[in-house]
Amino acid sequence: MMLVTIANKENDLSLLDDKLHMDDRGLPIRFGMTSEFMFNSYGKLEDRETTVRLAEDYYNAASPHPNVFVQEDDVFTLKSVSDIRRRLTTSRSDDATVGELSEEMTDPERTLSFYIKHQAPDENTLIPSYRKFSCLVDGQNYRSSGSLTYTNRYSDLLDKPDAFIDNFKKTCEALNIFYAVSGCSLLVFTYTNARMHTMYPLYRRFPGLLYADSGGLTSDTKRRDDIIRDVNWLTAINDANVTRLGGLEVIRAQLSENIVLHPYNGGVVFQAGPKPRMGDVNYGDVPEAYKEINAALKPIRFKDYTAPYYLSVPDDVNRREATEAWISRFD
Repeated sequence: MMLVTIANKENDLSLLDDKLHMDDRGLPIRFGMTSEFMFNSYGKLEDRETTVRLAEDYYNAASPHPNVFVQEDDVFTLKSVSDIRRRLTTSRSDDATVGELSEEMTDPERTLSFYIKHQAPDENTLIPSYRKFSCLVDGQNYRSSGSLTYTNRYSDLLDKPDAFIDNFKKTCEALNIFYAVSGCSLLVFTYTNARMHTMYPLYRRFPGLLYADSGGLTSDTKRRDDIIRDVNWLTAINDANVTRLGGLEVIRAQLSENIVLHPYNGGVVFQAGPKPRMGDVNYGDVPEAYKEINAALKPIRFKDYTAPYYLSVPDDVNRREATEAWISRFD
């Protein structure tokens, strides 16, 4: 808590780089950048090819390269970028309930799901990675939208901010997203109630954090593509949602010159200032640029969450009220 407070006060989130923290239950937490992308594929096989290409691009750009590939219960050591495609197109049927995993690339009815990450030799699997790319490409009759998430060190953004934004924009265009977001986040192995005793106070105090649980969003929104969850340093919506809000000129008129717009073929990315900010509600510090974008996009914010609601919380906290407070924190 103190380290994040100092980093926000000094406006230097690089203080959080390369730190591994253990919560009071011995579970590891890191700080980094997370980017999330929401889309609807409806079984289109070309979207699976696009996702594999994005995974290959991520592998090539990452340093160190990812060295672990996971699909269902299949865990494989990556030795080169070509291993990703080779593994996805190789038949594996050790588990009869899963079937041939290679069919996830060729059967429109099936959902493609895998992740790649870097894991240091001396780290166990529960330690979150700065280098992780995960995806779920929805099949024809899948119950919810597809999603793709990748992580970076905060220093990756500082070293090459234009390249970071350009890659985010290119991913939005390649996936034909309806909503995407990128910001500073807590990197954890999983979002569960067991983590919240330590994490929930951080989310309550630092509104600029990105709570990056894409499954928690799509489980309630199903395949709706006319909504967003919240905003962060980078927030993208597609042209259809721009139109729902009255058009880009109407949106632009609501924003100050502190907000940078990055149009692309199919949508637009809103950038809240030159770099991400945490904010600190204990000092009345809620980032103004985030509030501006929130106000402009609020009409399409999803509100109708149902039990167990979006935000995981400690047992003594009302989850519905906590979720409502979280998604409206920039109001």
